[in-house]
Amino acid sequence: MSDTDKLPIMQAVRYSWSFASTAAMPTLPAYLIKAGIAGFAFAAMQAGETAAGLGLFGLILWFIASIACLAMTLRLALRGEYSGFIGLQASPDETRLAAAQFLYHLVFGLVVLISGFVVWMLAASFIATTIPDMAAIENDAEAFQQALLEAFQTPTGTVVSILAIIAFFLPVLWFMSRLITFPAATLARQKVMIFETWNWTRGHAFQIIIAIIVAIGPFWLLSQLIQWVATMMLGLPWLIWTEETVNSMTRMQAFMLGTFAGVATIPMALVSVGLSAFMYRGFDPDLS
Repeated sequence: MSDTDKLPIMQAVRYSWSFASTAAMPTLPAYLIKAGIAGFAFAAMQAGETAAGLGLFGLILWFIASIACLAMTLRLALRGEYSGFIGLQASPDETRLAAAQFLYHLVFGLVVLISGFVVWMLAASFIATTIPDMAAIENDAEAFQQALLEAFQTPTGTVVSILAIIAFFLPVLWFMSRLITFPAATLARQKVMIFETWNWTRGHAFQIIIAIIVAIGPFWLLSQLIQWVATMMLGLPWLIWTEETVNSMTRMQAFMLGTFAGVATIPMALVSVGLSAFMYRGFDPDLS
């Protein structure tokens, strides 16, 4: 696809949804195992200092499960292949994808940090001009929260909030859009593909961002709804968590919440793979 070609956004969305619906049943057992491992990892992190290594082990196990599920789903999307124990294998595909994902998330984390810093600077500048007498309330958490709430409820505060959201999410989505083909490319070309795919999507970032939002956005909202219901059922707060909340949560609550979160993100994972496969077929110059 050349820089001047228009990306068929709705075709990409329809393909990713169609693939997700077709792949849902064969891949479900593996993704449920991954969800259970996510619950174990979250519960392990509640073990405290006496078992700090258990939390790290849980995260490593979850990463391995994530890579195994990703490889399984990509093989299904690109090769129509479903083999191994419930689709799971231990092959060079998984090794290459693990290396690619590790590198990708290192750079992705840097992008998130930079975006977060920009947002923090924007918010801090606004707060400093809106609440001039910060010293008087900085030790009063309730008064400080009330002052922030009142500041961001003003018309100017609303504009600043919108700008902050854009300043954070736009660079993140732009980075995701430029490298959207790398998982499919890594598996299809049988080598670690990260920045080689960067130029493939040049000139199409905005269109890809729209495709990502339209294709994955509804399933992200669904996952948030499921996780909200889960927190309500478990008697936990939604979104705003304090240190006291985390410390008071039982391991069973953590396990259930982590498992619910893992299940809630299954549709997003399938749609994301479908989108990556579609984009790879369209952008890889060797397939043109």
